Amino acid sequence: MANVRVGKGSVRRLFNKIEDIVPVPNLIEIQSSSFNDFVQLDCLPEERELIGLERVLRDVFPIEYEDKLSLEYVSYELGHWACTCGKLTGIENRYQWSCSSCKASGCSRLNNYMCPSCNKQTARYRTCANCLARVTVQLPMTLDECRSSGQTFSMPLKIKMQLVSWTRDSVDNKVIRDIKEQNIFFADLPVMADLYEEKGRFKVGNLGTFLINGVDRVIVSQLHRSPGVVFSQSKKIKDYRGRPYYLARVIPMRGSWLDFEFDSNDLLYVRIDKKKKLLLTTFLQALGFSRDQILTLFYRFDKVVIEKDEHYRMIDETLIGQRIERGMLPEKEEKLFVGKRVTNDVLDQLRKAGVDRLMLKKSSLLTRVIGKDVIDPSTGEVIFEQGEAITEEHLDKLAKFKRVELDIIQSLGYVFQPTMAITLAHDKCFSEEEALKELHAKVWPGDSALLKDIKERLHNLLFNSRFYDLTRVGRIRMNKKLGLAVPGSELVLTREDIVATAQYLVNLRERGEGELDDIDHLGNRRVRLVGELLNNQMYLGFMRIDRIVRERFRMQEAHGALMPQDFLNVKPLNAVIREFFGLGQLSQFMDQTNPLSEVAHKRRLSALGPGGVLKDRATFEIRDVHTSHYGRICPIETPEGQTVGLISSLATYAVVNDLGFIETAYRPVSKGKILNEVIFLNAFDESEHYIAQADSIDPDTKQL
Repeated sequence: MANVRVGKGSVRRLFNKIEDIVPVPNLIEIQSSSFNDFVQLDCLPEERELIGLERVLRDVFPIEYEDKLSLEYVSYELGHWACTCGKLTGIENRYQWSCSSCKASGCSRLNNYMCPSCNKQTARYRTCANCLARVTVQLPMTLDECRSSGQTFSMPLKIKMQLVSWTRDSVDNKVIRDIKEQNIFFADLPVMADLYEEKGRFKVGNLGTFLINGVDRVIVSQLHRSPGVVFSQSKKIKDYRGRPYYLARVIPMRGSWLDFEFDSNDLLYVRIDKKKKLLLTTFLQALGFSRDQILTLFYRFDKVVIEKDEHYRMIDETLIGQRIERGMLPEKEEKLFVGKRVTNDVLDQLRKAGVDRLMLKKSSLLTRVIGKDVIDPSTGEVIFEQGEAITEEHLDKLAKFKRVELDIIQSLGYVFQPTMAITLAHDKCFSEEEALKELHAKVWPGDSALLKDIKERLHNLLFNSRFYDLTRVGRIRMNKKLGLAVPGSELVLTREDIVATAQYLVNLRERGEGELDDIDHLGNRRVRLVGELLNNQMYLGFMRIDRIVRERFRMQEAHGALMPQDFLNVKPLNAVIREFFGLGQLSQFMDQTNPLSEVAHKRRLSALGPGGVLKDRATFEIRDVHTSHYGRICPIETPEGQTVGLISSLATYAVVNDLGFIETAYRPVSKGKILNEVIFLNAFDESEHYIAQADSIDPDTKQL
């Protein structure tokens, strides 16, 4: 019997000689999956993950006012959810179910109609008694109707808000006086065309385009510098030997930038938002570190004992790695140990020989830096302060005492003196209060200078998730670069981050330890897809609404008869959405020359746009092809002219992972034989492997 083919799908016959190991991926999935993660359309409120629109609303709300009122977010609903006749409404009614076997009922997503109570496949979703239809999303106009009538393909965004009023009881505890809940229409949010159903769940975006005023538009993905910490070489300043200085920059997705830099005198400064620079030691004191703690964070110390004219170190584990020189030991032991480096075995031999100290020459202590204040044992007076370099006068003065112990910073190879010790010696702040006032004078001159206000402002600047967001990418990259173990849920800066960044920079300068970052490497650049771009715009709109709500809270006197609607003005959100889709640099008319040009436009990457580079200021390095582009970004397809290298296209097999980094397909090799499997690697993972060309295979043996 002849094979009869039924259906519209076209038959694809392959005549190529090399077999395909992996099929071509869904080329516009980067657009649709990102937008679906942003809207989480067909989800119950409790099912929604803390990403996209849900994350924005959780960040902005609640808005509180003097422990009297708070405006709180409950849940949102995108689209009009109803049955065919309109009697049943709301997404909760879509997932109401009842079991015919055990008569249980509830509101949740069923797995293969399995009843959660009796574990039988007898549960069914609720349908309307009138039209016998289940609740689905109802569109006012189809895509074709919107296109023909010049309308925007959008869905209404309704948010359930609560206005909570508080009062104080007799024991001065906060008690809820009243809660008023209301469903409020915020905006018509343009959604990616078109609506489709997959595995019983509604999704949008199988076309990857938006329909704005009847015209197809594409939101181009943006290639930008990844949040995290970046270490680079200073182009301006060099030291007296001509060696360059290094810079560190902590870049968040949202919030203040933190720059660490050296000046020509080897002092380490920190700069917040490119404002006036501040000594790092002052900044650390403002964060709550005591002055005595600071040097212990960066250096180890040698304990030297001075008794009259004798200078010596006790035999202990701190000597490991040092070389024993002539004159350090008594004559009997000197022959055995001179020239040797101290190890655990040598320490044991010295102890067995009855040696308990290593003598030091006076000259070996000169120019070394004192790590802790030197205190007169009899009077308790500070003789020398930490950070001072030892001179002949210091040693002569110390020789007058019966016995004095010094903590001296261990000597380093690359610099004459420890940079943090010099910085601390120049620091004129001796307490947290003085450091906070100095910080205030440099960063917020002219504003209120109450210590409580300064502390709160500093906390909001770097440690408050409402104003500062490293994102999951920034936290992962920061932990990896600095060797930290801060939990992934901590998306703001911590004191450990700031100290670890400074330690890494000091090690680069003083010991040459660590690696500089290549800004153009695709491990340091990531793709912001449509969902993330829209996320940032929605946050802007809601922050404007936040300001209006706070203003209305202050002006309102009688709170008795007011509803959440009375405090909200939704116009700023509408304006932001309209501006993003209508006037935004990354929102472009879709190239409809032919189907291939449409797909290419949806997979385009741009380094321009808000938060990106300016084409007038973009350097040759940013535009150039980088080795990490291999298999990820096409090196050829880029426009000529001003935007050359700034606008590019994803390669065919390139995919964007959940962190926004571009991955490409590779076939692993085991014992010289190529395996019939495919793995996807990002630019950082790829750097840990050897990569061979595809034509380096022997066609007969299938080996390299």
